[in-house]
Amino acid sequence: MSKKAKYIDAYAAELPLDKLKELSGEELHKWVNDTYSVAVEAGYAGCAVTTRITRYKGDLYLLVRKFDEAVANAREEGALVFSRCHIDVTNQPELKRILGNIRRYCDLISVSPQDRQLMAFSSRDHRIDVINLAPEKAPPFFSGDIVELKAQEKLIEMTVSSLFSGSMLNPYRIRALRDSLKTVKKKNLKIIISTGPQQIYSPRDPRALFSFAKIFLEIDLAKLSKDMSYGIYKRISENQLKRNGKIPVRGVEIEK
Repeated sequence: MSKKAKYIDAYAAELPLDKLKELSGEELHKWVNDTYSVAVEAGYAGCAVTTRITRYKGDLYLLVRKFDEAVANAREEGALVFSRCHIDVTNQPELKRILGNIRRYCDLISVSPQDRQLMAFSSRDHRIDVINLAPEKAPPFFSGDIVELKAQEKLIEMTVSSLFSGSMLNPYRIRALRDSLKTVKKKNLKIIISTGPQQIYSPRDPRALFSFAKIFLEIDLAKLSKDMSYGIYKRISENQLKRNGKIPVRGVEIEK
């Protein structure tokens, strides 16, 4: 990587799974490339396009594989774009079932834990890369969570879209997120800030996000810059090597 940091928008345009099913391969390919172009225009080197999974279904792995293949094809053509699956479920058994189905078809997997059980599981399960913090909903981190998050070098993510109510910044959400980040910053965990789901993908310049993060969330800019470039690249590169069988996959929790 060059001395100039190359930032990745790790949560670019979102495509719900049902919508993904409706798109032809050509339409999906165009959507991926269009999203990448918008990210580059905003100042990013690349992005992770996202599909949201809200439940397990029989054809889940086929849909996720279709999504990943479209992203891989765009990358072969020169776009610095990656596949991300965001799992939005509220119970641990369903989360485990989904993870077992999709891990080999995603460059990144993220969750937004909204209770202690899911936070503890998401922190320790090696198949999960990103913990997305939902303001006013994310449970507190416990010491065991911190140990796992740090050891596995997971990414703690906040999204710009989650801080808005309509077109206005929500001060209560900013305050809640700042409180959630206190332990994360103190323990020097990896932090990223991404665009998040929007009706129309409209990313802000990454340096504008850094200024926002410094002023409102009191995040160290040098560390944020490193985490949003090298930190994301490292995680994705390791996952791609695992998917290709070039390095072993770390163990996952074994059912007793």
